[in-house]
Amino acid sequence: MEGSSSLWGYGSVSGSKTKEMIEQAKEELQILEAQQPDNFNYLKDELKSFISRLESQSLPLPSGHDNYKNSTGYSNISSASTRESSACKKRKKEDSLEDENIEGPKRKSQRVAGDGCSERRNRIDLAIERARECLEKIQRFKTSFC
Repeated sequence: MEGSSSLWGYGSVSGSKTKEMIEQAKEELQILEAQQPDNFNYLKDELKSFISRLESQSLPLPSGHDNYKNSTGYSNISSASTRESSACKKRKKEDSLEDENIEGPKRKSQRVAGDGCSERRNRIDLAIERARECLEKIQRFKTSFC
C-alpha cells in the first residue's frame, strides 16, 4: 500500500495525504452513523480514535484546547482519550492474558525492561493499523450494499 510505511514512521506523510485520510474517515463515519445508528459501535469508536490521532499529529492545538471541538463535534483530547481507553481496556486485558499464556520468562523480562517510548510508539502504530483496518471494513461493508 503506497505511503503506509511513511504514516507509521510519523512525520513523513505529506499534509495533503493526512488531510485526505482525515476527510475520508470523517465521511465514512458520518455515513456509518447515518445508515447504522445502533450498530458497529466498535468500528465507529475506532474511526473516531483514528481521526483524532491523525488530527493531533497534523494540527497544532489551539489555546483553550479543553473546549476545542473538531468538525465531527468530538473533543480531540478528552473524548478521544475516553473512547480509546474504554475501547482498549478490554483489548489490553485480553492481550495481556494471551501474552502471559504464550510468552516465556525471557519475553516477559524484556517487556518489563523495555524502552517505554518505543513500546508506546508500537501501541500507537497498532492502534492506527486497527483503525485503518476498520476503515477498510467499513468501505467493504458499504460496497456490499451496491
